[in-house]
Amino acid sequence: MKEIYQNCPMKKRKTINKMQENFSQKKGGFTLIEVLIAMFLFSLITVMVSGIFVNFLKNYADVRKMQKNAESVQFAMNLMAKTIRTSNVMLKNSSLEIYDYAQGRCLEYSYNPSAKRIQMSYSNDLDPGSFSDCNFDSMGEVQDITSADIVGTSVDVIPSTSDTAGLVRMVFIVSEKNQVTTPLLIQTTVSLRNLQ
Repeated sequence: MKEIYQNCPMKKRKTINKMQENFSQKKGGFTLIEVLIAMFLFSLITVMVSGIFVNFLKNYADVRKMQKNAESVQFAMNLMAKTIRTSNVMLKNSSLEIYDYAQGRCLEYSYNPSAKRIQMSYSNDLDPGSFSDCNFDSMGEVQDITSADIVGTSVDVIPSTSDTAGLVRMVFIVSEKNQVTTPLLIQTTVSLRNLQ
């Protein structure tokens, strides 16, 4: 390389020297403005990506809460349906009063609007014998059977006749605190099998 440089005419040597000087001066790095613009763009992209990520995590958490609430209500409905199928049922003041032939005891399912829970209570005495022997005014300890916030319920009882089996239709409306989406409606219908 040195031979080529030494064999070059003086004019070309000056041009090569000038190019080397310019190159060494530009080797210094980025200017302050270039660094500031790069940092601004990087910050802007980071803020946008983190905002999307936080929004995704919030939505995921909300969906998980609703799923847990739906599972809780579904468990309660299945428990109630299992009991209702083998029972005499009467709707009284938005409570289901039941004599369960399978367990030989009286029980009551009710909605507590202040706690927003479905509750269950058993009779204190075992095997009263029939629905008419149940004393629903002196039920035992009340237990919550749902952990979700149930903001509304609807229970309809169509009693059995000699020709047709009755039905119990239950609708529970589940919602989270400060929920912006439509509340979740969970419904089931149970056929009555009065065993009298």
